[in-house]
Order: sequence, then structure tokens, then C-alpha cells
Amino acid sequence: MKDLDDLKEPKKLVSIWLDDYENIFSDFDPRPFSQRELSDDFLNETRKVLHVEQYTPIQLIILVPVGKRNKSDEHVIKNRLHTHFRHTFEHLKIERKASLKSGIFLTVLGFILMILASATSAYEEAHYFMSLLRVFLEPSGWFIVWNGMEKILYLSGFKHKQLSFNHIMAKAEIAFDSYQSRS
Repeated sequence: MKDLDDLKEPKKLVSIWLDDYENIFSDFDPRPFSQRELSDDFLNETRKVLHVEQYTPIQLIILVPVGKRNKSDEHVIKNRLHTHFRHTFEHLKIERKASLKSGIFLTVLGFILMILASATSAYEEAHYFMSLLRVFLEPSGWFIVWNGMEKILYLSGFKHKQLSFNHIMAKAEIAFDSYQSRS
């Protein structure tokens, strides 16, 4: 019988070279590693290197020059990275849900406005007000439907990619290793 570890999905190995630990964090944030914001450059490079569409487990190896490694900093940085990605994942889940709700609401509202515009067309010739009402209801209905559909299809799809990345990174196995500096 196979061991449980043999049955686990293989991890994708991803390596990133850094000059030092500071490359992980924002240059504008003077707080300690445990509280600092992550660098946009680090996040963008990590996203580029991953190219993962599914929830594939990864092992992220952060390579630092031999003389600049510090085990206690590495422990703090691992915790900070996992915390950042977990919080971002939770925040994005809430945003995506809100985006879907408002998209559905707007789409339904737009259809209601178009139905009302259609209903006013029966009375259009008899009443000037009904004709005027149709002029307002029809384009606003179309606009609101398209706006709602954009929220449902485009924005929630965009959030899905961000959710996937942050979910993968929150569960990633993070390790540090050394490399010889070329200078």
C-alpha cells in the first residue's frame, strides 16, 4: 500500500532570486518584516513566474546570497507572506461576492426597466408622457443590463484569477536557499 505522501499531487517548484530580503517588501514601509507591506514588484514577479490557472500546490524557493541569510528573518518572512496572501484571499472573496450580487441586481433592474419601456409603447400614441417615459427607460435599461453583465462576467472573472493566485500562495510551501553572488 502506498504512503499518503506518495498520493499527494506533486508540487510545482518555483524559484525567485533576490539581492536581499528587502526585495520582498515595499521600500516605502519602514516597519519590521512582520508588519511590512509586500513589494508590488515582488508580487508581480511571483505572478509572472507562477503561470498557474488551477489550484496547483507550489513550493516557492526564495534564493538569497550566501552571506545575507538570516534564519530568524526567514521565519518571520514566511509568516508574513502567508498572512498577506491569506488576508488578500479572504478580502477578494468578499469583493467577488459583492460584485456578483450587484451585477445580478443591476441586470435584473435593467431588464425590468426594458419591460416597463416595452409596456409604455402600447400607450405611447395616446399619451405624450408615456412616450417620454419610454425614451428614458429603454436606453437606461440597456445600459444597466450591460453594466450588470460586465460585473458578473468580466469583474468576477478577473477576481477569480486573483483569488486563484492568492489561494495558491497562501498554501505554498516557502523555503529559503543560498546562491553565490556573481559580483
